Amino acid sequence: MIRVTTVAALAAALFGCSGTLGGKTRDQIREGMTGKQAELQQCYADALGRNRDAAGQVAVALHVKADTKTVDQVDVEESAIEDQEMQACVQRALTGVAIPEAPGQNVQAHFRLDFQPSGDAPAAPAEGTMPVGEAPAEGAEAAAAE
Repeated sequence: MIRVTTVAALAAALFGCSGTLGGKTRDQIREGMTGKQAELQQCYADALGRNRDAAGQVAVALHVKADTKTVDQVDVEESAIEDQEMQACVQRALTGVAIPEAPGQNVQAHFRLDFQPSGDAPAAPAEGTMPVGEAPAEGAEAAAAE
């Protein structure tokens, strides 16, 4: 079984931004990404279906224009997982992340996503990464709750 660590770990994921990015905008981007965890899990699960050894970090840059409230572009800057389909899936999953207000300037926020099967995941995420794993098998969550 492979699981995903909650997106609360995303606070440590932001490792750089261009321009002046205040804490408020940073928090808004982080909060906007919380709804994308399931999509990222699916991207990874599909990659594992193609290559059971797929694992590692994917560095992405999220772009928000000054007068918009959504991520309009996602670039994969580097990837330890050499799977073009997965990289494209991650880009699609994160494009459109919504924030409650326009930042007033063009923003580029950088994140490192760590894709690991839960059995291989470190006890604590590496500094500057957001752990992402495969979704648990159907019924696994219910069984764990019993």
